[in-house]
Amino acid sequence: MASDIARRHLASDVAAALEDLKGSALDAAFLTAWTRHEAVLKARGAGLFDPGPPQEEGDWQVVPLDPGPALTAAVGFRRGPVRVSAWTWAGP
Repeated sequence: MASDIARRHLASDVAAALEDLKGSALDAAFLTAWTRHEAVLKARGAGLFDPGPPQEEGDWQVVPLDPGPALTAAVGFRRGPVRVSAWTWAGP
């Protein structure tokens, strides 16, 4: 199922790279690729299934974030001088 979704919605080179993976390696790689794709769509103000340029094409860049074990996150933004910072929230 992940490979089918990748072929329809991710850049062709990303989908091709996922084709060679199986099991938990496919799951982890797909989740990372999808998160990066979604980060750029959100940065562009586009919908989740927007047919616009795939992930880091053109003026867009993605920085992965480390939210902790078994989680993935990324922030997308226009290329240029940007500093990305992240903090850990200790909770209430």
